Amino acid sequence: VAVRLSGQKTTPRAGERGACPVLAQDYRDAAELMDATRMGGHTIDALVAAVARRQPRPVLVATSDPVDLPRLLQRDPGVGVLPV
Repeated sequence: VAVRLSGQKTTPRAGERGACPVLAQDYRDAAELMDATRMGGHTIDALVAAVARRQPRPVLVATSDPVDLPRLLQRDPGVGVLPV
């Protein structure tokens, strides 16, 4: 889940303010990211990256898989990855 850095201590639920819906453009952007990075098959990671890329900067993505997201986001300095 991509979350804007805002000092919030709570995690928004789907449909609540702050939640990030997946848009049709995100699917296209995810496909382009997978193609550009040669990471076919990493659809969920690419969707998370696409959603994170369209958020106001700075953005921090918390993930238990800190290998794939940095590769997908390597050209986006305003988006960071936090291993959890």
